[in-house]
Amino acid sequence: MEIVLVIILLGILAAVAVPRFFDTGNTGKQEAEETIVALVRAGIESHYNRAVTRGTTPLYPAALDGASDGAASSSNPFFTNVLTQPVTDNWTKSGSTYTGPAGNSYTYNSGTGAFQ
Repeated sequence: MEIVLVIILLGILAAVAVPRFFDTGNTGKQEAEETIVALVRAGIESHYNRAVTRGTTPLYPAALDGASDGAASSSNPFFTNVLTQPVTDNWTKSGSTYTGPAGNSYTYNSGTGAFQ
């Protein structure tokens, strides 16, 4: 009887743990994407604040990079105007819309500095 209870408890634990184990890849992609988005937003604000400190008219960057549409790569890096280490993989771009590794899309507005 005790062995049956132990087997049932192990089955319940496995049923809870296995889906979480297989979802770690998606969680990692989401967290990596959120980190890049936070860094880009900070870079946009830093660009704006540098102009304020120099006493020039503060402007947000006209573009986040000079990359062409498509996938990020070492020859087509993203966010070069706001990050010291540009993004070279797992992101795609179409116009001013960027899509991260978790599949979320973000659009840059140079008038407001919003990256949402």
